[in-house]
Amino acid sequence: MVNFIKRLFRESEDTQWIGQVAEIKRQFDDINLGVQNAVIRESVEAQIGALGKVSVELPGLLRKLEAFPSLKSKRGQEYLAYFREGLTDYLIACQYYMKGLEDDNQMAIVHAAEHMKEAVTMMKKAQRITLSK
Repeated sequence: MVNFIKRLFRESEDTQWIGQVAEIKRQFDDINLGVQNAVIRESVEAQIGALGKVSVELPGLLRKLEAFPSLKSKRGQEYLAYFREGLTDYLIACQYYMKGLEDDNQMAIVHAAEHMKEAVTMMKKAQRITLSK
């Protein structure tokens, strides 16, 4: 994970942020894995618990990203913008999904799916930036 982020920042003055970006990405991956495991294998109560954890932990990661200074490289700026937007959509999706489970609200589940689709799109865009030369 750090290697693809190093590629992103290697030719810029933004190299000081490599470790912080990689750590935020790792923390998000851990949160996401917990949600995926709960949704696939756990009871509704465990799913709600995992989704509630997202609402507690993800805003902190978003605040860390917001605190970054303006990056100098265009690729770094684009990566962080897509990553931030992806995290925001992921948070909204989890909140809608939790509401849908708690209230048996199918419309909330539909909104969750829409936001999750957008979150995945933004994360893929961020990843494409790290893979491009």
